[in-house]
Amino acid sequence: MKARAPYDSTGSELFLSLAVYDDLGVDDVAEIAKSVAATFSPLNVWVHGIGTFQGENLILYAAVLMTPELLELHQELHHALQHVGPSRPNYTPGRWVPHITLATVSTAKKAVSAYSELLATPLTGEYHGRELVLVSGPPPTVEERYQFRGGT
Repeated sequence: MKARAPYDSTGSELFLSLAVYDDLGVDDVAEIAKSVAATFSPLNVWVHGIGTFQGENLILYAAVLMTPELLELHQELHHALQHVGPSRPNYTPGRWVPHITLATVSTAKKAVSAYSELLATPLTGEYHGRELVLVSGPPPTVEERYQFRGGT
């Protein structure tokens, strides 16, 4: 479950992930996502730098400023989806770090190379989220798009 970031630095669509479910299909959440999207107006998202999550792979991401509107959308979506099962723990309210994944790499050498490329790309700024997008994968595949109320 992702809110679309309307910029594209790599030729592929980038997303601000709000929730990730490993064992659910699009049909399990489509009506709920559509309903939540219909209650929210488009929102502005501010990207303010690059960060890294460490784990089995290194994830380089664009850091997103937590705003009251973004927090409300995230919490409402999780509340609406609570009966379908748990999201991955690092996406749950109180633990979620808003971010847009830019690269996933398996070694420090690849991370340095990706980071160097990303530094040449202007990432900071304000972007406008107009839709809630259901994505399956990997690889990430857009399955459904739901406009926020008044979004065009």
